[in-house]
Amino acid sequence: IRDIDYANLASAYMVKKDFKETRRYLDDAAGIYPQSPWVLYYTGLYHYLQQEWESAVFYFTQVAGMAGKTGKFGELGDGATQLLPEIYLQQAKAAIERQDYVQAADRLEAVLLYKPGSAEFLTYLCEVYYNMGRVKEARDCVLRALSINPDHSSAQRLLMILDNTAAPNAVLR
Repeated sequence: IRDIDYANLASAYMVKKDFKETRRYLDDAAGIYPQSPWVLYYTGLYHYLQQEWESAVFYFTQVAGMAGKTGKFGELGDGATQLLPEIYLQQAKAAIERQDYVQAADRLEAVLLYKPGSAEFLTYLCEVYYNMGRVKEARDCVLRALSINPDHSSAQRLLMILDNTAAPNAVLR
């Protein structure tokens, strides 16, 4: 059985939401084809669906790197690259909930490597910077967000807060 056959079987079980069988096929495939982009991609997808963000990032970055180096497996690399920003955003939201603003900023900055023109992600980063006491960076972020989308209501609200604030005094929500 080829690596792509294992990946297709695992995918079929993912569609059925039978994650126990999905995992069994992926584990078998990883034992035989540990560097297969197909196996790595579907293992990343499995972890994504399980909301196991760190593991999903690990597998997707491997696939994206292979696709970039070899020029092959473009569809897998593209798929992994499309899911990474969403994963980073989920990690950032979890970090914000824990008030771990350093981790949140790191994850949002990673999102912006993939989506530099996203007013939404810039606005999230503005809030994180503000809560870290980095008012200048927060202002720069919100101005960038508004240059992309002047009607972005959250960015407009944040700019008003920043214009009236010399230093952070409350957590933005």
